[in-house]
Amino acid sequence: MSESILVNYTIEPKLMLHAMVQTGQSLMKRYQVVMTAFYMLSVILICTGAAAVASAIAAYVTEDRSSIRLIAFLGALAGAVFHLYFQQWPYRIMARFAAGSKYGRGPQQALFDREGITFSNATSKWKTSWAGVEDIHLGKDVFTFRVAAIAFMLPRSAVDEPDALLAQLNTWKSAG
Repeated sequence: MSESILVNYTIEPKLMLHAMVQTGQSLMKRYQVVMTAFYMLSVILICTGAAAVASAIAAYVTEDRSSIRLIAFLGALAGAVFHLYFQQWPYRIMARFAAGSKYGRGPQQALFDREGITFSNATSKWKTSWAGVEDIHLGKDVFTFRVAAIAFMLPRSAVDEPDALLAQLNTWKSAG
């Protein structure tokens, strides 16, 4: 590998979303049991609430008490679907905002070398030494670089050999 690697790319909201989710998962790894418990509790509460609302409406609207259980189940199912769909809504909004902002629009560059990583575009330049990079993750369609709680991303499609790049970056990171 060379002394430095320069990659040109553009940011897509979908890829930014993937990078944000990967960063969130990386940050929450040590809190996984607690986060899972809170997540399950929220699903149970939302499903119970939706079932109660559906049951109350059914009891008010119909005289047929035999269908209330089915309506409660359907209400709980609707609550679960609602929760699953909207749980990543804040990430989606942030990803759309980031990709459409002055920072996210237009051509981007990532420069990797022995010193660290530099992400730049027409409006800004972010340079971080390898010591500041907490995590490098190669996902299905995006590289994610976690610096504190910030997700920097590089589309996998912008690189000819993603696995070779990851190996080189890990070599520089462990040496730095």
